[in-house]
Formats: sequence, C-alpha cells, structure tokens
Amino acid sequence: MVQMSHLHFWFTDCVKGFGHVALQTDNSYISFWPCDDLKSVFRAIGGCPGKWFDSFEEEIDAKGYPNKTLHVSDLDTSKIEKWWKQFKSAKPHWNLSSQSCSSVVYQALSEGSDEFKNRVDGPITPSLVVKLVDSHIEKKKVKIWFGACKPCRDKT
Repeated sequence: MVQMSHLHFWFTDCVKGFGHVALQTDNSYISFWPCDDLKSVFRAIGGCPGKWFDSFEEEIDAKGYPNKTLHVSDLDTSKIEKWWKQFKSAKPHWNLSSQSCSSVVYQALSEGSDEFKNRVDGPITPSLVVKLVDSHIEKKKVKIWFGACKPCRDKT
C-alpha cells in the first residue's frame, strides 16, 4: 500500500556529532539507535545492541524536534512495515559503519521503492539519506506546460 511517509532529520550538532535520520509511516516509526551513549569511536565502530523509539512523539520527547522533515508520497509502506517488524525481531546490533540509523532507514526506503536500491556505494550517512530522498522527491515532480512560450518555461 502506497501512503505518505515522513523522513525526519536531526543535524549533526543536535545528536552527539553524528546526526540522525528516522522514517515515519502510518503504522511504523523507524529510528535506530545504539544501546547507550557512545563515549568513544571504538564503541561506535565495534557496535552494541540496538534500540529504537516506538513513535515520533517519543523521539521528540527524548531528542527534541528534527531540523528537517521531508514528505515522501510513493513508498510501499506495507513492505516497509513488514521489513521493520522482521528487523526488530532479529534483535539487531547497532554499528556506525554497517548498521546505523542511516543504513537502517536506507534499507527501509529500499524496501518501499526500487528506486532506492543499489544507489549507494560507500558509507551511508544521515545527510546522504536526506540527499537521496530530496533527489527522489524532485525527480517525481512533473512539470506540465499549458501554452507557455519557451522563454517563459525556461524561467521556472
């Protein structure tokens, strides 16, 4: 089922120097965190059990409002929600280099739309996920011209 989803982004200076990204659908909230405050880069790379917030409101209470929210209207949210339920049931570990908030949200986006699959070669960061979603939204915009002359069209 295709429904409106919301990508929430907290800038780097707001969340312990890494930034954070989360994806909200009608029935799921995908926000993946390390089990504790990461006091060293070694702990971030080595990983620890993951945890998540169950709702956007719960995350706002703990971390404050996001700096940016993007609205995506063409994701298959039922596929995303099924994937997220399976992901959580596996008791996943958080790891900065391979299974962080951004890589988990990217995987969810890939479940919801083939357009996200195989678009990243290298580390997935929160800001990269935002750029991918921005690009996806821009690509979906359709411009229709009704009798406008070419110079008028070129101005928009």
